Amino acid sequence: MSSQYPIIVLAEHDQGELKPTTWEGLGLARGIQAHFAGPLRLVILGDSLKEIGKHLAEQSGEEVLAIQTPGLSGYHPEVYLQVLADAFALRLPAFIIIPHTSQSWDLAPRLALRLKLACLTGITKIVPEGNGLGFLKPLYGGKINAQLEPATAGAVLTFEPGYFKWTGAPADRPGSCEFKTVSSQPPPSELLERIPARETGADLRAAEIIVAAGRGISRPENLDLVQSLAKRLPRSAVAGSRPLCDLGWLKYNQQVGLTGATVSPKLYLALGISGAYQHVAGMKDSGFIVSVNRDPRAAILNWSDLVIVEDLETFLPLLIETIQNLRRESN
Repeated sequence: MSSQYPIIVLAEHDQGELKPTTWEGLGLARGIQAHFAGPLRLVILGDSLKEIGKHLAEQSGEEVLAIQTPGLSGYHPEVYLQVLADAFALRLPAFIIIPHTSQSWDLAPRLALRLKLACLTGITKIVPEGNGLGFLKPLYGGKINAQLEPATAGAVLTFEPGYFKWTGAPADRPGSCEFKTVSSQPPPSELLERIPARETGADLRAAEIIVAAGRGISRPENLDLVQSLAKRLPRSAVAGSRPLCDLGWLKYNQQVGLTGATVSPKLYLALGISGAYQHVAGMKDSGFIVSVNRDPRAAILNWSDLVIVEDLETFLPLLIETIQNLRRESN
């Protein structure tokens, strides 16, 4: 693959603010550059981009292309597809990098089809392969990984948030921003309303210890044991995986994962959590991870510093009793 082909990072923004996934995408692009010497460029779409475009260039230290489209106040699938396909048609990128979010689920495959590129979704790791590059994608809730390689000259990549880090702008390379105004054809659909998502996870982010429960707790009554354990640990909070929140056993502001909070406490207790990559992405940067699970092959064990294979209804009462006895002895 020739180095004349650029690596494109599509910047996500909302109401004038860049989303953290933009910097994660830049981290993935830098990782690709370690194996592929292509130029890197960030692309941002919107209506009024003067301030955010300059800010993106200054913070990233990279070249930025700000495509200003009159009337484009937020993400619109038809407009994004038309503008990006036209922008890349004459010079196909080696990679187009987009966060694996609800926006990319809609945009990435359609853009890849329009440009006749491969579409690799939900990647979590770069795997060098000879003169090319492969990428890992979790399957079956993270139990196995598939290694994928594009069979075309370029690829649209969507990456799971939380797996790629950006180390900062190069000190010796100032960023620059090119502004381009593009008018799009009237789209066949109209955006009627945008409803902001509820703020989640504020208490979880402040906790030093998180006691998290998954479907492996079996019964909602066992949440009493989880709550009892958390009460005996300093600066702790109770969290859970999405299935428990969908069942109504916990509130959605207690959810950890891609569609919940991203946390990094000193201690993370994963109780009956299988370890689907959507959950792992929200807690893998915790200081010390302890998992308690009956399944010795659960995916969460691959991310744990300490593994306890045991039934929770047996283990938790013993752990709570041990903590109580230690407190009595210390007093």
